[in-house]
Amino acid sequence: MPLRRTFLFTDIEGSYRQWERHPIAMPAALAVHDAILQRAVAAQNGHVFKTIGDAICAVFDHPLDGVRAAIAAQQELFATDWQVLGLVQPIRVRMALQDGEVVEHDGDFSGLVLNRISRLLRAGHGGQVLLSRSVADQIERAGIDQVGLRDLGERRLRDVPGAHHIYQLEIAGLPHAFPPLETLDAVAHNLPVALNTCLDREAELAEIRRLLLDSPARLVTLLGPGGIGKTRLALHAASQLIDVFPGGIWFVDLSGIRDTALISTAVASVLSVRVEPGIDTQRALIEAIGDREMLLVLDNCEQIVDGIARFIAGLLPTVPRLRVLATSRAPLELRGEQRIEIGPLPIEKNDDAGPAVQLFIERAQQIRPSFEMTETNQESVYEICRRVDGIPLALELAAARVAVLSPEALRARLSSRLTLLTSTSRDLPERHQTLRGAIEWSYALLSPEEQSAFRTLSVFQGGWSLAGAQAVIGLDDVATMEILASLCDKSLVRLSESDDAEPRYSMLETIQEYGMELLTASGDLDTKRVAHAEFFVDLSAEASQFIQGGPHQMRWLGILDREIANLRVALEGALDLGHAASAVDLSINLWYYWSTRGLLEEGQRRLASALNLASEVDQRLRARALLALGNLCVERGELPAAEVLYRQALQISRSEDYALGIAQSLSVLGMVSGMQGQSEEEYAYQIEALDRCRSLGVPRGIASSLVNLAVWALNMGKFDDALAYLDQVRAEQERLQDDVGLTFGKAYRAYVLQSMGKFDEAANLFEEAEEESLRSDMLDGVCFAQVGRAVVELERGNLALALLLAEEALAGSRIRGDRIFIANAFDVLAMVCSKSGDPQQGAEALGAAHHLRTVTNTPTPAYWAPRVAHARSNLEALLGSREFARHWERGRQTEMRSNWLVVAPPELLELVASAPHESRSCPAAAP
Repeated sequence: MPLRRTFLFTDIEGSYRQWERHPIAMPAALAVHDAILQRAVAAQNGHVFKTIGDAICAVFDHPLDGVRAAIAAQQELFATDWQVLGLVQPIRVRMALQDGEVVEHDGDFSGLVLNRISRLLRAGHGGQVLLSRSVADQIERAGIDQVGLRDLGERRLRDVPGAHHIYQLEIAGLPHAFPPLETLDAVAHNLPVALNTCLDREAELAEIRRLLLDSPARLVTLLGPGGIGKTRLALHAASQLIDVFPGGIWFVDLSGIRDTALISTAVASVLSVRVEPGIDTQRALIEAIGDREMLLVLDNCEQIVDGIARFIAGLLPTVPRLRVLATSRAPLELRGEQRIEIGPLPIEKNDDAGPAVQLFIERAQQIRPSFEMTETNQESVYEICRRVDGIPLALELAAARVAVLSPEALRARLSSRLTLLTSTSRDLPERHQTLRGAIEWSYALLSPEEQSAFRTLSVFQGGWSLAGAQAVIGLDDVATMEILASLCDKSLVRLSESDDAEPRYSMLETIQEYGMELLTASGDLDTKRVAHAEFFVDLSAEASQFIQGGPHQMRWLGILDREIANLRVALEGALDLGHAASAVDLSINLWYYWSTRGLLEEGQRRLASALNLASEVDQRLRARALLALGNLCVERGELPAAEVLYRQALQISRSEDYALGIAQSLSVLGMVSGMQGQSEEEYAYQIEALDRCRSLGVPRGIASSLVNLAVWALNMGKFDDALAYLDQVRAEQERLQDDVGLTFGKAYRAYVLQSMGKFDEAANLFEEAEEESLRSDMLDGVCFAQVGRAVVELERGNLALALLLAEEALAGSRIRGDRIFIANAFDVLAMVCSKSGDPQQGAEALGAAHHLRTVTNTPTPAYWAPRVAHARSNLEALLGSREFARHWERGRQTEMRSNWLVVAPPELLELVASAPHESRSCPAAAP
């Protein structure tokens, strides 16, 4: 007889490689893994009925028991120190949960659900928990603390007919970001799970689908006032179209964007498009989208409607298979734009309660589960819905009051309040009067202290943390928490959790705009902007201690990701209010963040703007800012500009007797000299920088100079010296717990061993560095290791693997946007092609590398220059001089047409032009 049961299937991702690399450590590690799974299953009244290698199959009577077991297991697996057990890489376990009917026999089970869950498991990644829709529904109904759901859409599983709706379980404190599912369709998207239902929008949904799929329209705009439900409708429509757009569906929230220059950046960030230096962001988007059949959902376009219109007008003609679904309070006024007016929800439908009443009841029951519409209160409920014109946001605000007011009392208060507001707001459209009245009515019911806090919180963009609220409101943490809880209860503030389980708060855009109006009228706007900027200066200063390396690097980069809208507002506020020192300080703290996130041009622009306006800024602070700006110039390949800025920083530091500034300036000047092939100057700078950092006791500066000296020794052929320097670097990095630095140290050591002909040792280190970089999401580390490993595999005769690594390194370097990395990858590709039977591609690769080295003024690294020369000789012999020259020129011209000319922001050009130019003499001879 069939039984309904819930199954949890698990296995270890990459277990074969773990066994291959750690045959001694894996038995003990697997025993720990098995014990964790067994404990978690048993604690929730389940039992493991089958194990196959590292795969475990467990069964439960109830879905939520299986969910809780998966949560507990992932938490313990993630917290386990696998390195203590002898593993370099932690064990990551993928899991799948599904319920269904099965037949039990002799302790085992059979049924279609087992086939589905095994295929569902194979679609996931280590650390990820995938759920069927039925299990997700159970979670939504019951609610589990610190657990969320992500809708991954309808997917087709291998050997399983039809599409299956898949969800991802998001556990507070554990990673949420994973690669796309490995399903047959594998349609990528970032659509969030809708928190509320989309009531009575069937006609609009059908029209959206018709316009996007069955008409020539490529831009559909949903129009309506704030709070009408445009975003919810757009998300619902997009979720129904996942199977239609194989290129993916991407949701871009523009509510925090006020600068039109950041529109392309916001879209590129969502699409994970890294913008190459010197290439216009929109052009990079066009190249990335290409002919992919994709839907872009642009939400909240009204505050920069002209900029959005220009962005879309420049995008659509060049990417013929892209469709755009936009939400806005105003039309974009573009040719071919199809507009859909979104109206309020009907109060009644077919003589029954309409969706407006249903939404009111649904929201009221979330606030007070015992709430019901009865014969006694029915008329009041209907009247409330009529008074707010069926606008979803107004309905939710009104329904939130059932916690303290009966529908009858609510009706009486709401009626009088809206009448008053309508009579004093005649310049607003009628629906805006109603929505404005609902918000003001909710605001008027707050205590004076809550009203002040509400106004103050409108200064934030993109949400805020408890600490941020406390700093800007100016109360202690307990009082701040109580106020935030009250504002959440009244639906004026929304609460969510961040990836690190810290509470995060936000306002709907319409509510925030109303709060900003009140804050401006109160006369407190400037004071609160100052407090806001000061908080984010302090936050960025704390982050700057960790984001350049160490065990907390990824956590702090994530915090800055979350706060980027606030950081931009803080910078703008500091400059607007004339607090240039705060703007400079904040920009200095963020330079490494801008670098890692590919926001190089923005970083240059903001730093240069602050410096140009800060004529009286503290000179030591100015020196630090010049160094940070120079670092961003190096990242973009603007070495002459970087050198000017570094020399100015050195001059200021010497005049101020600023010891740390002198040491840092010398180190980066040595780096730039080395990149331009000036080895004697490079060595002199680095030796002086190292001595100064040691005398000051600056471990990160010591490590940086030692790395640069190791590179110098490698280029000079002093391999024993290079290894000795790297030994010293490793000791410093271990003291700093700098995992990123240790990973790069392995790669540098591998380059030295490769140059010494120790190819097997080098290959092992390159592979370890590549894997560690992948785990840390360090694309520069991946490319750096892949380029070196490709040369090693070429020397070992593994041509196919060498070609694959060279092509992957080239693709990754293009994404990252580092022209020097790209040139290195082209050189290696030419080496491989000279031996693999593709001389035309090899000659073109050399031409492309030549162009990039010319525009960046960087020679081929000395440690593999002989290999490049040998490859060129081979290619010329294979093709003949004339044919080689033709393909070489073709590669050079192709790379020139890639628009590698760096376009520096005007602020930077102005700053560099005004800087005093010091002669390029060796620092050892300087006074």
